[in-house]
Amino acid sequence: PAAARALTPVTIGYFLADLLLLSQWQLVKGSNIEHRLMLLHHIASMVVWPASVYFDWVSRYVVIMLTYESTSLMLILLWMISAVGMKQSLA
Repeated sequence: PAAARALTPVTIGYFLADLLLLSQWQLVKGSNIEHRLMLLHHIASMVVWPASVYFDWVSRYVVIMLTYESTSLMLILLWMISAVGMKQSLA
């Protein structure tokens, strides 16, 4: 679909930016498996999604998966707020 084609550059840019920030994430201390899995996830997504849109393999599901990834924006925003020390409750 046209939506999948239009969102492909945005998706690649998002995954690239998120991949560059991966070293800043503080996942589980002392464990590298989470970083490796996220690295694999980002690289696979940057390769598979444009190919699926180009060859029209299940490209409709790409749009569905993009909606799932949209929740990551809120998680990143919360991480940024927490990283600068602004995550405090008013209660």
